[in-house]
Amino acid sequence: MKKTILILAACAAAFTANAQSILTESPETPAQRTARETVASVQATRTVLIGQLRDGVTRLWSSPDPQGALDLLGSHSAEVVGLYQSLIGYLQTVLGQAGDTQGLAEIAAISAKVPPLTVHPDGTVTALPFPSPVPSPVPSPTP
Repeated sequence: MKKTILILAACAAAFTANAQSILTESPETPAQRTARETVASVQATRTVLIGQLRDGVTRLWSSPDPQGALDLLGSHSAEVVGLYQSLIGYLQTVLGQAGDTQGLAEIAAISAKVPPLTVHPDGTVTALPFPSPVPSPVPSPTP
């Protein structure tokens, strides 16, 4: 019984708080609503584009056989790879102009998953192995 009363009291307090803010805050003007919705739309577009790019790149290059998938795409693999490269370039330009360093870092991390590629004249693509890192010289002990 006490729990029920506490739950009802909490609900009433929440309702009263919401009602109070409705009564004390002036309603949003049409211009304010449009501005808020415009910003939300742009932010959602950015999030979706980066997410779709991440999904596609991860799907291909984290698969057990990315070259096999490219081979199955045949002459269309160059088109698919080209679209992803174009999207990466577009996002780098837009995010760079907006000063979105976090978005640029996300694009760089996504791009780092793509190995060097050779696009052949027939539209097929061959993925090359990532270059081996050059070992740094081992410092010699000082006497």
